[in-house]
Order: sequence, then structure tokens, then C-alpha cells
Amino acid sequence: MTEMLDPRALALRIRLRAVRIRLRAVRIRLRAVRIRLRAVRMVAPQGFGYLGQALSSAEQVAAVFGAARPGVDRIVCSPGHYVIGPFAAAAELGLLSAAIVETIWSALGCSGAPPLVPVVAAGGGEYSPV
Repeated sequence: MTEMLDPRALALRIRLRAVRIRLRAVRIRLRAVRIRLRAVRMVAPQGFGYLGQALSSAEQVAAVFGAARPGVDRIVCSPGHYVIGPFAAAAELGLLSAAIVETIWSALGCSGAPPLVPVVAAGGGEYSPV
């Protein structure tokens, strides 16, 4: 037989759950802001790139990267125009160092060659075999 909860205790549990949900949402929003700022810093020196896609998908990227388990989960970014967001998220979460991200992005901006990095298993584009 299940024990009946005191109405006040039940109300408190419900409020605590609501607070946890709001805190999770705030964390995602803050991570999204950091991803946007990082994306701007990545694209600005090159003078070109799909910045709009990174800015508009920052919340989704923040939520996915926040829930992903490093070394276990794989994240697929398709279409490739959105890849700035995942690179920025990887840098913000410490999966890639900022220096590596900047080096990779500079190489991509100049040559378009897909980088070999621990976070990105393959790069697909218009003319790539992936």
C-alpha cells in the first residue's frame, strides 16, 4: 500500500520540480549565448561563413551538447552549414580547446578540407564523399 503524501509536501515537490526545469532552461539559454559569442569570434576573422545558422540553432545545439555523454554519444550535424554551432559548443564545454577550434576554423575557411578532430568523426559537404 502506498503512503499518502501530505498536501503541503506534495505541493513542495511540485514546486521544486518546476524550479529544476526552469534552472535547466536557464542553463541552456546561457550556454546558447556563449555558443553564439564563440561562433561570432570564429567567423569574424574569416569575413565569411554560415553565421546565421549557428546563431539560429544555438539553443538546439546547447541542449543536445548538454545532454550528450562525451565518449559515448555521437552527434550528427546535417546539413554541414550548421557545423559552426557544434564546434563552438565543443569549445564552450571544453571538449576542444579554443586554440584548436580557431586553428580548425581557419583551416576550414581557407581550404574547405574536413578536419580530423576528436569531436568530429567526418565532414560532409557538397563535394565530399561522406
